[in-house]
Amino acid sequence: MRFSKTADNKDMSVPENTRKRIQSNDDKFIPTCKICGEQHWPAHPLIPCLNKKKVRAKAKAEAKARAMAEAKERAQVKTEKKARAKAGAIAKAQAKAQAKDKDRLYAQKIAEAEERIKAETRARERAEEKGFKRGKTGRLGKGCDVLRIFYTLV
Repeated sequence: MRFSKTADNKDMSVPENTRKRIQSNDDKFIPTCKICGEQHWPAHPLIPCLNKKKVRAKAKAEAKARAMAEAKERAQVKTEKKARAKAGAIAKAQAKAQAKDKDRLYAQKIAEAEERIKAETRARERAEEKGFKRGKTGRLGKGCDVLRIFYTLV
């Protein structure tokens, strides 16, 4: 077998049998460690794995990261729950204020109607005292119907 250099003086031509042997050496069997999960040969039967500390540190870091993520998620859920409760309280307070406002307006209308009724009755009494008489219908005149005024306001 002759080896000859290429024009670049970098590579040498290699027979085909050698190339196949080199490729098959890359595919050698290397056992997977049961402790660390990496592919390596055991150092000694009494020493199961040299990466044992590395594996423990990795597991510890993963557990810490998982715990941090869970704590963060719990905190986020808690803040969302507080925000929903606050929004619900605000909505409830607004509804209560609206109902109170509505009740106040209703009471105000009733008071105004009662005031008008009292004014009408006073006017009627004054008119009767002055000698005005009722007509055929039994009413004092136009616009003096107390019930009509009351029902139009309510």
